[in-house]
Amino acid sequence: MLASRTLGLWVAAWVVAGSALLSPREAHAQAGATVAVAKVTGPSRAAPGPFARGMRKGLTKAGLKVVKVGKTSADDDGFTAEAEKSGAKYLVVVQLRYARKKRFVTAELYDVASGDKLESRKSSFRSKRAAGSAGAKMGKALGAVISARAAEPEPEPEPVAVAPPPPPAEPEPVAEVTKDEGPGLKLGGKEGAAFRLTVGAGTQLASAYTVAVQGDVTGLAHTLNPLFLMTVGALIRAPSIGIGGELWLSYVPVKYQIDVSPAVSPSDPGGRFFNVGGALTYRLSLLQFGDTGTLYLTPLLGVGYGSMTVEGQGDNTVVVSYSAVDVQGGLRLGVALTEDLVVDLEGRFGGVVLYDEGPTTTGDGGKGINLNFGLNARYWITDMFGVFGGFNYSYQKVGLTGVGTRVAFQDDPQLLDATVFNGDFKLFSGVHLAL
Repeated sequence: MLASRTLGLWVAAWVVAGSALLSPREAHAQAGATVAVAKVTGPSRAAPGPFARGMRKGLTKAGLKVVKVGKTSADDDGFTAEAEKSGAKYLVVVQLRYARKKRFVTAELYDVASGDKLESRKSSFRSKRAAGSAGAKMGKALGAVISARAAEPEPEPEPVAVAPPPPPAEPEPVAEVTKDEGPGLKLGGKEGAAFRLTVGAGTQLASAYTVAVQGDVTGLAHTLNPLFLMTVGALIRAPSIGIGGELWLSYVPVKYQIDVSPAVSPSDPGGRFFNVGGALTYRLSLLQFGDTGTLYLTPLLGVGYGSMTVEGQGDNTVVVSYSAVDVQGGLRLGVALTEDLVVDLEGRFGGVVLYDEGPTTTGDGGKGINLNFGLNARYWITDMFGVFGGFNYSYQKVGLTGVGTRVAFQDDPQLLDATVFNGDFKLFSGVHLAL
């Protein structure tokens, strides 16, 4: 009799201990815990699909029965209605954001019956490949919250019907401050930087200078061998409105070899090409494609100064110095192939408003046109540093009036109302820094 009663007590103890050691899945099954997951919202580059799948897996592994419902928000009237129809006790609403190559998560857990917010969690992850694991981690965390609530004992009924004290006021959520990339600045934090500096080197691969009279090319025309090139550029942009300013500069040293009769002195005069310009720009986003692709257009308007300065060669000067100022307008079409690789195609057209020569001249005055075409590719190695490369072609045509004072070759026509042509082709590469 005593042995039988002792055995019964042991069995009862094991039953009680077993019920206290239920797994999360068994605990939720006993509590009938079903959670509804609303459609995860956010831009495609934030990877809402993979994140949602990972979160549902995390909730399932936490022992919950998971059902999917449509897109909803706590700001909507009856936002828990669809979850209630599905028989869910809890509702999870997730919103994703993308800023500066980072994906931010805000997940909220609601009680379906009352609509009360039970939990709010925030996290972030870097790459799209991490979306699934980030979602699973968030699902596991919310599952633990639901598990803890399911394990809480039911409250004892109040012996006296008194009004419950008001719940403590929930602290206001801290708004996350993010950088407004503005119109057309949706290429990630790198391309959206407020300041960028570029320094490069390369070659002025081809250079041509021509003087023509009534369509006949004179002996004053010449071409140059490839020359060393140095470039510097800067960009400043107001991210909130997309308006910016640019400055570019190039320097090319040159040494001529002049073989004429009578000989000039010196026969190897040195000189340099110098170009500087600036423009106002406004970048517009045209198209978003894929997860990171962006097509954009940038109108620009500016002014440029270009010159070639060379040592004088005495009374028989053959190569003269010249400079020109032109007003430029153009367009830049760019595409962000990935978050790190951007390619720009640019064309500018200008009118030459001022042209000057010395010590002798090809003619008086000087008005004409200037055409500039280029391709530039940038690759970002880090958020602040990258490399670039490209090419540029420029062409200038200037019409002069009157008779020139420079010495012409014997068989050349008189320098009357002559036209001067300049053209060069540059290749370059370098580094760029964003702040």
